[in-house]
Amino acid sequence: MADRLNINVKEAFNYLNEYKAINFLLDNYEIEKNLSIDDAVDDMVIVSKNNGGMIQ
Repeated sequence: MADRLNINVKEAFNYLNEYKAINFLLDNYEIEKNLSIDDAVDDMVIVSKNNGGMIQ
């Protein structure tokens, strides 16, 4: 995700954690692990945006 958004790994984690995408990933791991990495990242971006995040 960090590469896709042009931010470093720490910034990516902090962003995803602040906007609830990490919790989403943990809660939905059984489903998300079967998706491509691009689909999982898309889901985390959507969750983040739904929780006030601004990165697209």
